[in-house]
Amino acid sequence: MSGDASSGPLPWRELLDAATEGHDRLVPHPGGPAIENLDVPRIRSWRPGEISAEWTVPESLTNLRGELFGGYYGVLADVVLSFTAMTVVDDAERFKTGQLQISYFRPASCTTIRIEGTVINRSRTAIHAEASLLREDGKLLAKATATFAIVAAS
Repeated sequence: MSGDASSGPLPWRELLDAATEGHDRLVPHPGGPAIENLDVPRIRSWRPGEISAEWTVPESLTNLRGELFGGYYGVLADVVLSFTAMTVVDDAERFKTGQLQISYFRPASCTTIRIEGTVINRSRTAIHAEASLLREDGKLLAKATATFAIVAAS
């Protein structure tokens, strides 16, 4: 999450279960201080290779047109794609975001965004995943892809 999921007191699947149950205020937060302080999507469900999350755009993150600040799409994508990667790694493995790419299709206003993450490929050394950010009516807001390097736990 936020490029480095290198430590955490909970095994990955326990962390995903805790986040799904709404225990996103774990102390200390396993995602680190940045994730603790950012307004990140809430996981609605997960299974190996897939994450479904939801997030409501706060007015504080909109521009003068009332649309979500474009850079925040990167925060949403990195967090959800990191959660997606967690679904396919062993507890002894860690991962780091190596590449994140976002294509924007339409702006988001103060509404609820659904984010669906999917692992496209998991090899011995890398995870490739993609996420779709969708409006409530199902229209595509943005598409993101990420590559994560798998590293041994230290």
